[in-house]
Amino acid sequence: MKPTDLRARLREGKPVFGTMVALCRTPDVMLVVARSGMDFALIDTEHGSFNTETVADLCRVARGAELTAILRVPGRGATYVSRSLDIGANGLMMPRIETAEEAAEVVKWAKYAPLGNRGLALGGASGDYRAVPDPRAAMAQANESTVIVIQIESKDAVSRIDEIAAVPGIDVLLIGPMDLSQTLGVPGRFNRPEFIGAVREVVRAGREHGVASGIHAPNVAQCRFWRDEGMTFLACSSEVGMIAGGLASARRAFEEESA
Repeated sequence: MKPTDLRARLREGKPVFGTMVALCRTPDVMLVVARSGMDFALIDTEHGSFNTETVADLCRVARGAELTAILRVPGRGATYVSRSLDIGANGLMMPRIETAEEAAEVVKWAKYAPLGNRGLALGGASGDYRAVPDPRAAMAQANESTVIVIQIESKDAVSRIDEIAAVPGIDVLLIGPMDLSQTLGVPGRFNRPEFIGAVREVVRAGREHGVASGIHAPNVAQCRFWRDEGMTFLACSSEVGMIAGGLASARRAFEEESA
């Protein structure tokens, strides 16, 4: 799905479904994700080991396959953000946001004027190497197609969620379930009322402020649960989890048939 279509779908309150790419360095993995029907892929450079060249290759294939590639950056800062977008990512996923001021900085770094102050670098990978006869039009198009995902990963962020959700330019409030559950004192226990209550607060705030909410969940069952709760940006597992799960399922089926 093109990033402009993904943003439009989210604005209409319709769900989008994707996964994370965290290990496979072969760029064709993005084509596999696209052909599977996924709407987006999150590329992980916070916990993953991808270097800049690998990320650029992954983004290039994703763009050719009309798969929205959203890069989770390793840290905050104008350089992290602009470079992530300049090498071809369709959007960015910013971890560990806890205040409205931090969220506003991300928007400022990711959007060209007049919405922000992203460093102006037109005509490269982010523009598919096309000529740029009208810089203003290219800047407006980039602003329209750049997806901004803010990660909510702590109880402090949840306590300020209305302020964060009110920041103009945010597309998605995305729950990081492991980190959030850790700060709530129930690490990895996603069925605990403390966790469910906190996530519901994010869904509520997103709905009231016109911002999509979402989660990076370990399985389809949890994606369905939170979709039914009102979330529209659902990221399921990762290519590592999908491969491991598929292999384990095949092994179990083989053993059952042989028994």
